[in-house]
Amino acid sequence: MSTQPTATRRNLTPDEIDLVVGRRIQALIDATNTGTHDFQHITQGRIADALGVSRPYISQIVNGKRPLLREYLNPLAKFLRVHPHAIAHPDELPERTVRRTTGVAA
Repeated sequence: MSTQPTATRRNLTPDEIDLVVGRRIQALIDATNTGTHDFQHITQGRIADALGVSRPYISQIVNGKRPLLREYLNPLAKFLRVHPHAIAHPDELPERTVRRTTGVAA
């Protein structure tokens, strides 16, 4: 039995993880769209609408330019009709960081 780690568990940098996750998402989109009619095709725009984000944001994720945030993993998996681990393990994904403000105008 092999104890080889999965692609994203091998001490990859965050940028490398972003690329791997983006490629997985694109592969799932391509697999879903194979053999479907045009009106059923999954597009980045449809994904963006389902997640409540912009299409450019989804494009950046798919192209490995931005990370998929943990909060979008389950909704994306549900939309693509796959288990979330087919996209990424939650521990591989960053959480949204909120900038704290002092409430004082500069």
